[in-house]
Amino acid sequence: MREAHRSADSVNALAAQGPKLPHGLLRSAMQYVNDNLDAKLTWHQIASAVGVDPFRLGRGFKFAAGMTLHQYVTRCRIRQAMRLLAREELGIADIALEVGFSCQSHLTTLFRKHTGTTPAAFRKATARTAQRFAPAGGVGSSSSARAE
Repeated sequence: MREAHRSADSVNALAAQGPKLPHGLLRSAMQYVNDNLDAKLTWHQIASAVGVDPFRLGRGFKFAAGMTLHQYVTRCRIRQAMRLLAREELGIADIALEVGFSCQSHLTTLFRKHTGTTPAAFRKATARTAQRFAPAGGVGSSSSARAE
């Protein structure tokens, strides 16, 4: 009887914690997401990687982070896309695949939803801002060279 009482106390103690996820597990889940943005991420993969039940991860993540795991993944992918768009080397379709979207149109739809602009417009605006703050005359030029 004493054993049954102890196990009931353990269950009650876990239930009293609510959907809390220990900070270390939350950090591990976030790190796993950021390290694997280019992959198709599922609750089961992330939960397995951090060693917790998928349901507990989902509920605990929302409770601790204030957003669902899916929302966090999307937000991370959009932020990474923004960083890549600031560099001119990659095309938008390539960036979409690099950050884990299935195609350019999926990136564009979610990018517009989260930022209010398209990836192409964001890239253009970023390039204009970079030009505005670039040193006048380019690299290595001097005013005496222009005076000659």
